[in-house]
Amino acid sequence: MRINIEIIEDELELKKAIAKGWNKRFDDNLTYKDISDVSNKDDILSAIPYLDNDVIEITSVEQE
Repeated sequence: MRINIEIIEDELELKKAIAKGWNKRFDDNLTYKDISDVSNKDDILSAIPYLDNDVIEITSVEQE
């Protein structure tokens, strides 16, 4: 099974969520201004709890 997660959000909101996820994981005090890139898989996965549910689409695909 393959699960696709699509996040439909602007870059600023993603950076804010990534900063919150980073701070939770590493007990740090980053802000969105400290996030230069929105491409690290671990950062994006850690940001998911801090995003609204309506900006996340999840689909599953059966693989043969």
